[in-house]
Amino acid sequence: MIRPSCKPPLAFVFALERSNLQIVKAILTFSPTACLSVLLGCTCLTAQPIRAQTLFTDVTLLSLGNVTHSVGNLPGVRINTGAAWFDYDRDGDLDLYMTNRAGANHLWRNDGGGVFVDVAADLGVADASHDGSGVAVADFDNDGDLDMYLANGDDDVFFKNLLTETGTATFIDVTATAFPGITTPQRGATPSWGDYDKDGYLDLYVANHKEIQPGTGVQDRLFHNNGDGTFTDVSYLLGLENLNGYGFIAAWTDYDKDGDLDIFLINDCPYGPLGTKLFRNDGGSDPLTWTFTEVSESVGVADCRNGMGIAVGDYDRDSWLDYFYTNITSPLLLHNGGGTFTDVTAAAGLDYTAREPNFTLALATLTARLKRRSLIVLFSDFADPTSAELMVESVERLVRHHVVIFVTMEDAELADLTEAEPARLRDLATAVAADALARQRALVLQRLRRLGVDVIEAPWQAVGYRLIDRYLAAKQAEAVG
Repeated sequence: MIRPSCKPPLAFVFALERSNLQIVKAILTFSPTACLSVLLGCTCLTAQPIRAQTLFTDVTLLSLGNVTHSVGNLPGVRINTGAAWFDYDRDGDLDLYMTNRAGANHLWRNDGGGVFVDVAADLGVADASHDGSGVAVADFDNDGDLDMYLANGDDDVFFKNLLTETGTATFIDVTATAFPGITTPQRGATPSWGDYDKDGYLDLYVANHKEIQPGTGVQDRLFHNNGDGTFTDVSYLLGLENLNGYGFIAAWTDYDKDGDLDIFLINDCPYGPLGTKLFRNDGGSDPLTWTFTEVSESVGVADCRNGMGIAVGDYDRDSWLDYFYTNITSPLLLHNGGGTFTDVTAAAGLDYTAREPNFTLALATLTARLKRRSLIVLFSDFADPTSAELMVESVERLVRHHVVIFVTMEDAELADLTEAEPARLRDLATAVAADALARQRALVLQRLRRLGVDVIEAPWQAVGYRLIDRYLAAKQAEAVG
């Protein structure tokens, strides 16, 4: 795709209040697709076509259909959903389970050749009545097939796979019998499995976030697997005072290489009251009196940021497991140097706080600076439907008080991919994905026009001329004051 070779900010908007030009550098979710050589003094030169090597092809529509997520019916709730790859029917290929905040979850059986069939309802795991969040699969009873725990916003559910018992992969809800006398009304975020006492049965940690229903609490739970199909709540082993943060996920990992699994907990902080926690497994003889020590401060992992997901791995191959976890802003990479950790995020080039995408913040900042009706020009492109939706919501507020021009480049490559005659299955998947993106793009532009936004969609070399024409027309009409 041909692009201008000049290098404007990551993305930008500018507003014109008569002779006062304001520029907000930024912080937008979309990449720049053109530059204004006249207004911003950026020299544009014709660049050679840039072709990236295709490593992955989006086959979502082709394989799974038009899958959408709902934010759910609970007020003020916008939180993650979960997904898990696992071979539930032991036919040799990976199937996919995905939760939904409202309505039925999905279990896509992999039939090979890129063909997936949603069998959640048939197998009894649709769980349509709950607010779905995290999912974790494990063979909890060591019978050879994979079972599934759902951390829901309104009561967790535990499904046992009956493949071994019946020869057919079907699931039954064993929540009541597996957790006798235990209720889980907390707002579940993510479950994770690990064997803390090395008895051969996987134990379970459930991270819980901010309560939805008053009085349900936020406490995370640690459950010991008794080996007879039941679990015992042993959360007290970690110190209940350490479990009342807004938990997102816990990772089981032997960070100190002493042969047993420790627990690294990611909390949503400072939104919640507690930061990250690391529970060192110090062993014991009785799983109900096992010893854990909270060591986050002493080993260098204590941190308060809006932690979300976590990955564990030995990125520098020194045989010590390192931690990487995401955040609303910059992520955090913690290097394990023999059982203690050092923050190497910036050194690894992963600290992007100064350029964090945030379309809403950029436009809100701009709006706050404007004291009169102004001409606002937005340069943008489309990254994904969620980003586009946030952009439209922000523009809708702006257009009530200002003249807004939205500038985007025609995507000739997208059109070529859509119209190309497919020769292979991969080409067909690419064409379907490209067509879906083109339709989403057209829909967003249509919505903007209906809001009263002046949309310029043109080849990059024509953008500057068309924008100048629109600016002169707005000025002549005295549309801004």
